[in-house]
Amino acid sequence: MKHSVLISTLHNTIGFITLIGVAIVIFTVIFLFTTSQSNEDKKIIKEKVYGLRRKYFWGLTTLLTIGFFTSLVYLPYDKSEKADETIYVLSFQWGWKMAPEPFVSDLNDYNGKNEIDITANENIKFIITSKDVTHSFGIYNDKGELLSQAQAMPGYNNELLYRFEKKGVYKVLCMEYCGIAHAMMIATINVN
Repeated sequence: MKHSVLISTLHNTIGFITLIGVAIVIFTVIFLFTTSQSNEDKKIIKEKVYGLRRKYFWGLTTLLTIGFFTSLVYLPYDKSEKADETIYVLSFQWGWKMAPEPFVSDLNDYNGKNEIDITANENIKFIITSKDVTHSFGIYNDKGELLSQAQAMPGYNNELLYRFEKKGVYKVLCMEYCGIAHAMMIATINVN
């Protein structure tokens, strides 16, 4: 008997607290509706906010435009540099052919090699294409650090100008997954 009286009292208390909470919510909603600003006040505030937003937009646009055009001079590619030597690079699944001779009309007949010798401190222009799928021509030093890269795409010649400042052996790796033997797609550049 005591147990049922306790539960009944607990239910009554919870019901009373819920009723008070609902009354507070209803009172708050009615208060907000009756004290909110008229549509005319909202219109004035809206115009002020939109005006301020417009000023910020045009100010930011002006700053970004000025920043864009002033930073163009700092691009890393110097267009005035001329190539001392041009190397044509043909990629295919799963290898590289490199040679100073231009590509022939039938890429299957291109006579390049997997290893080339070049001179240090010369501007080397690589003209890169692909015979089959997209590859990525990545030049790595002996520490495994990526020095430069360019996409090799079928039907398109990409140019990459690079200067090897240190003598040594550099590796060319494909950076675009191109099939099962992708990891075996390695070429060598000997810089003397």
